[in-house]
Amino acid sequence: MKMKLKTTKLLKCYSLTPIFIFLLLFSSFAQNNNFNLLGKVIDEKTQFPLGGATLEIKGAYHEVIAGNDGEFIIKTETKFPFILIVSYVGYESKEITVTNSQKVIVGLSETKNKELNEVVVMGYGTQRRKDVTGLSCNCSKR
Repeated sequence: MKMKLKTTKLLKCYSLTPIFIFLLLFSSFAQNNNFNLLGKVIDEKTQFPLGGATLEIKGAYHEVIAGNDGEFIIKTETKFPFILIVSYVGYESKEITVTNSQKVIVGLSETKNKELNEVVVMGYGTQRRKDVTGLSCNCSKR
């Protein structure tokens, strides 16, 4: 009698084990919603990496800056597909639709508008050169 009672208890325990394993696996998958998106930002013409480019997911409050080699990693919970906005000073911003987590290479082209040369940076704001009264200085690369 004792032997029969032990076997029925063991059978009940073993029959519940697959259910617990399934629930454990399901809960770990449900919690892991993070996606890693790898990529690189380059100049379209020269293929030179653009370090410091800004990348953001449209509609989300998540922004990443590319490293010196133009490489970036975005860790997000946003589900695919989403729109990635890439911008860099002196270059046209670009919106890209990302459909999967494969590596993304973004090529940016220089802006055709050369108004950037006419902006003067002040300690408290910016003004156009023609609007500045007083001394101004030209800085050049040497």
